Amino acid sequence: MLMEEQAVSITLSEILDNMDNAIIAVNPQGLIIFANQAVFKILKIPVQDIIGQPVNTYFPGTRLLKVLENGIAELGQRLTLNDTVLLSNRTPLYVDGELVGAVAVFQDITILQNFLDNLVIEHEKTKQLQRTLEVVLNTAYDGLIVVNKKGVVTMTNQAFARFFLSISR
Repeated sequence: MLMEEQAVSITLSEILDNMDNAIIAVNPQGLIIFANQAVFKILKIPVQDIIGQPVNTYFPGTRLLKVLENGIAELGQRLTLNDTVLLSNRTPLYVDGELVGAVAVFQDITILQNFLDNLVIEHEKTKQLQRTLEVVLNTAYDGLIVVNKKGVVTMTNQAFARFFLSISR
């Protein structure tokens, strides 16, 4: 029986160490009792060096201590650490109904966050170009109309509106 438990433990450890998501577990005192190898990618500190250390030393703002305090999971929380943007799920660990620790799983979303930031920047640039076009259109004396590929009017200027109103009366 002990041999079977040991084999499962080794297999589980190997599985966790090969995950891309960083995983840490803490005891009720907030000391790190487990960290997989993906944690090294974030902290650049050997995993064995952080075992037994307070979680807030290496993961400030994880709120794992809050999870330990209230026993309530916190899912989908954003955390920035060492220029890495992480999505974190923090969950209390119960054994036989007793709170024995907490675990955090961190997913690196830096690339996604950079993409979203660039998307926002591009959206702002597009809005600025649209405002510039509107100013240019409205300062022109000639009536101007803008249509899309389908022939749908997307913009006109004041001169066009005055002209259109004058011929429709």
